[in-house]
Amino acid sequence: MLDRPNTQLDILLKETPLLNFRAPAIRKLVDQRKWKDLPLFDRAGAVYDFVRNEILFGYNKTDNIPASQVLADGIGQCNTKGTLLMALMRAVGIPCRLHGFTIHKELQRGVVPGLVYKIAPDNILHSWVEIYLEDRWINLEGFILDDVFLSALQQKFLPSRQSLCGYGVGTDCLSAPQVNWVRCAGTNR
Repeated sequence: MLDRPNTQLDILLKETPLLNFRAPAIRKLVDQRKWKDLPLFDRAGAVYDFVRNEILFGYNKTDNIPASQVLADGIGQCNTKGTLLMALMRAVGIPCRLHGFTIHKELQRGVVPGLVYKIAPDNILHSWVEIYLEDRWINLEGFILDDVFLSALQQKFLPSRQSLCGYGVGTDCLSAPQVNWVRCAGTNR
């Protein structure tokens, strides 16, 4: 937990119907991985890496499912993997919040069936997570792409192109997108 009791950040540690971190499967995962025993930065990194690589990129039945269902599904995209990431961060005492905006559906070309893509609205919701760590907000977005999926995209498109908008990815540096959890000045990536 935070070193400062009763701060304005307390609300960002609460359980919600979607961030159901007291669900048995989530509690069991946190206990088995011993994440709470790690220093805060390493704890956040372990949770980030779990969601990034052990929950594969994919589309759940719907976006408004609880974190425990995302965990059970073993797949997710920005919105659902974000729900699980937030639940796990809160479970280990790291405040977090969600941000969202709309993006053009072009980002989903190649990962949703053609007919679904055609009838989808031009703008779709994209979300990312911020965590409060080391007295600052850290933007997390790279957790969406697992290594296996990213590697497949790199094999398909490199070396002929560096930028990609499609297949659930938007990057100007496909060969080395900032997705790994590392300590850098002012950021986690």
